[in-house]
Amino acid sequence: MNEIKNFLFKQLSFLIFKYFSTKDKLTVSITDWGEPCPEVYRLRYRVYSELDVIAADHFADQSFTDKYEPYSSNVKIKHKNKLVGTMRLTHASHVGFPTENQFNINPKGYDHKVTIEIGRLVIDKSFRGNKRTVSFAIGLAALRYSRENGFDHWLCNSSEKLVKAYRKLGVKAYKLSEGKPGKRHLEERDLIKGFYDRYDIYPYLIKVSAIKPRFLI
Repeated sequence: MNEIKNFLFKQLSFLIFKYFSTKDKLTVSITDWGEPCPEVYRLRYRVYSELDVIAADHFADQSFTDKYEPYSSNVKIKHKNKLVGTMRLTHASHVGFPTENQFNINPKGYDHKVTIEIGRLVIDKSFRGNKRTVSFAIGLAALRYSRENGFDHWLCNSSEKLVKAYRKLGVKAYKLSEGKPGKRHLEERDLIKGFYDRYDIYPYLIKVSAIKPRFLI
């Protein structure tokens, strides 16, 4: 039964990608694990600078990167060959997951072998707001990638407002128990400290096999 569901999901997601390509002139791709992505790093820098959540002068090359890039893949959405949206998929490694290093949580509460962390979601300002095609395409690409590669858990950190918005799309995130952050957790947040200063951010876990996108219900 699960094999049938997975087959139908793959076929449906393919048709939806095809629809995006035709209607909105979007192309969807996912980079190989650890593949350098200069255009992704530049879009992150530009969006984070616009949102005023980073110290822009700390990035002389106007590229936003960190120690997790060698252990990550990136979803890329292009509109007429211009990168307009991206999200990072970080794999388990010796450096840990970003959320594990930024929050005082128990890393034994989930199986690292079937877990990836989703994060660094950035979208060009002309594709934000009510025009959610790009964010929808990113989420669907991440879901398809996870199902095809056997990842059943998404680790992430987010505001409650964003989590509620995704819940309406059929994605349920469960808040992880956390202790008081220590010095190393706070230092790990420095690179994007503006988000933590402006929003209440919490650690979450999402079970991929339990995701029921509204278009599949």
